[in-house]
Amino acid sequence: MRIQKKVQVARLTGCKNISKVEIIDDYHIKSLEWGITFEVAEKISQDITHIGIRAHDFLPAEKDDINSFDTINATKLEIPFEWQITLANGLWWKLDKKIHDHEFVIPDYLKVDPKNIILLEE
Repeated sequence: MRIQKKVQVARLTGCKNISKVEIIDDYHIKSLEWGITFEVAEKISQDITHIGIRAHDFLPAEKDDINSFDTINATKLEIPFEWQITLANGLWWKLDKKIHDHEFVIPDYLKVDPKNIILLEE
């Protein structure tokens, strides 16, 4: 039995990155807001209208990694216990930091594991 995940529930539980989608095939979906095609771990049903990615689920990547995308023109904000990175395409990445670490270089590419992409229904 597949658990239905709803856009409103994802927002209420703190998911910062939510986008409408175009389904490409059973395991690929294109984000209409971010312009990125993602591979997902779960077969996509025709009821899926959005995807969600939690802000802590991004990882530094190489250009050719699965689900990688560039970070050109990203901005960073330092707060006491994390870095908040806003990408030019609107994605938001949060990265934990130690309170006295004040240097952080944004990697050229980020990725998200296919299992961390949340398939959502309206």
